[in-house]
Amino acid sequence: MAKQSIFHVVPHHGSWAVRKESNGNIDVFESKSDAIDDAKKRARKVNSGSTVVVHGKSGQIIQSTSTKSRISEKQLRDAVRKSHKAQRVVPKSTKSSHARKA
Repeated sequence: MAKQSIFHVVPHHGSWAVRKESNGNIDVFESKSDAIDDAKKRARKVNSGSTVVVHGKSGQIIQSTSTKSRISEKQLRDAVRKSHKAQRVVPKSTKSSHARKA
């Protein structure tokens, strides 16, 4: 399983930056909305289950959002059903054996 990536949208010298938690590299944007859009795009690209954490001007966390899986709910349900069907074992008919008394 891939490790979850976390992207922070943070204030940066009058602009906004996206920082990936694991490496600390930043990309700077003029507007907060552009930074959020970029963070969400990067989170979806890396893997599903990544998180975007949006900070306010004073640094407080104001929103945290996890990206959705690339597989739809219907595809997930169908895959689970198919898996369950494959695991079903049809019991062989067994004849009851009664010991005969002589």
